[in-house]
Amino acid sequence: MVKMQRPDYIPQDYKLIEVVDGLDDFHAATFESANMILEPGAVVLRGDFVALREYMREAAFGAGFYEVDEAEFRAMRKHMPDTLLEPADCILRDFAEHGPYFNSLALRTVSPRGYGKKEFYTFHVDGPGTDPVSGRLMIPYTGGVTQGLRNDQAVPCGHRAYMPTSDAQSFAPRLGDRWRQAGETEPAGDSDVATVPGYIHRTDMDGLTHLVMVGDNKYRSSKRAGISR
Repeated sequence: MVKMQRPDYIPQDYKLIEVVDGLDDFHAATFESANMILEPGAVVLRGDFVALREYMREAAFGAGFYEVDEAEFRAMRKHMPDTLLEPADCILRDFAEHGPYFNSLALRTVSPRGYGKKEFYTFHVDGPGTDPVSGRLMIPYTGGVTQGLRNDQAVPCGHRAYMPTSDAQSFAPRLGDRWRQAGETEPAGDSDVATVPGYIHRTDMDGLTHLVMVGDNKYRSSKRAGISR
């Protein structure tokens, strides 16, 4: 597995983020020693994704949260103006590349109002329903979408919620990056295989509506101990 040089916007001495290069390595990497698998600059971004986001918002009649799967997005593409076909085809490429790895893959537009629950604006980890092998796929198209927090600079303050320490510095993936993030770890039971804590993050506080692809594997075990690929 090829490991890329860490980008300067990711903590250099933080071992829970693994940086990889290439689609195969991106999906082959495990959460045994990392809670975020990051591939910087891997996403092809051609065309006006902001205009595509607005087109989808209009299709949803201004709803704060709207999502479509690949088939629904292909149907939408048939009615798009020519100016949106280039970014739409970039998204279809991502559907094709990541579809074999996730049984739930959707393109979302999400506004600050669309998240609804205020805990998304608090640093938190995803629930134990997040698949222990694949984690959650995140591909932003109009912004970084999320802010991360080092686990060693976080203080628990509620159910899966955290506060940053006084010296903490949050970090954020960049537009063009893709990553997989681990959710909450359930007790490992009798297993002696170490598990890593979930990736701590919160919704970007920029107040903008984002266009993002999210992938999950639903209805699978939530124990991450002893997982192999």
